[in-house]
Amino acid sequence: MALEDRARVLEESRAELRERAERAERDLAAARAELGQLRSAGEAGPDAPARRRPGRQPGSQASQ
Repeated sequence: MALEDRARVLEESRAELRERAERAERDLAAARAELGQLRSAGEAGPDAPARRRPGRQPGSQASQ
């Protein structure tokens, strides 16, 4: 009986975790879509800020 109860609890937990994971996947897809739209809108504008590579400071030059 105790093993059956434990199995039931684990199955319920598994179902809840599956639901949370699916919701997280949907949220991630929505965030990626929104980011893509923002990037597209930003690139289309004439006064969009220039992209910089990470780790580079504006105005810094590599040593030659």
